[in-house]
Amino acid sequence: VLLCSKRMDRPSFLGSTLPNDLLAALRVLPDIPQPVARKMLPIILAHLSNPAHEDISSLQADVTTLQKDNDAALAPKIPVVFTGLLYILKMAIKSRISIESFQTDLNEIKVPATVITDLATVLKKSRTPLEASALSHTLRYPTLSGLKWRVDVIISSSLLSRVLTPTITMQMTSSDGKVRTFEVAPEKFHELRYSVAKVLKDMDDLDQLAILKIDK
Repeated sequence: VLLCSKRMDRPSFLGSTLPNDLLAALRVLPDIPQPVARKMLPIILAHLSNPAHEDISSLQADVTTLQKDNDAALAPKIPVVFTGLLYILKMAIKSRISIESFQTDLNEIKVPATVITDLATVLKKSRTPLEASALSHTLRYPTLSGLKWRVDVIISSSLLSRVLTPTITMQMTSSDGKVRTFEVAPEKFHELRYSVAKVLKDMDDLDQLAILKIDK
């Protein structure tokens, strides 16, 4: 299902298309009493606080307990709503959306007002530790932290008495502490210099655009 919004300034933090799990939760969410929905939130927060935890048996046990504590007609809807609320909070943490925009987006997809209020309260109180936890469990590749280079000139070799061929030796240090040393042909080094200079020039030109200037 494509999510259409009247807003033109930004996309919804839930994306342009709502996943089926969230759509299923939205259909039955009005049937869930507020006290039951509120009991789901601490369980969701505990799960989001440790996203790398692979054993979900305790999570399933908590959801099963909620089902047993309610009548048979309500029990099948609890896991559906739980999944939807988990998705909403996970996407809110990932997008780092403001509380006001968070509430606006949920209102547009017809989330009950009481649920929006509870979710916004939880997000506001727990955002900092949840964002820190998500960041610490994010898979990231090492970045470039240092780059050195030098030019060596081969004056002669065992075969030739006069060579005078320049070679460029580069040493790259990544953020994980690894150091890699390699040789680069002069032609490729000049291509690298040109590409870096072009990117810097393009960035400077882009920065001069009036549309990007913000009056403070």
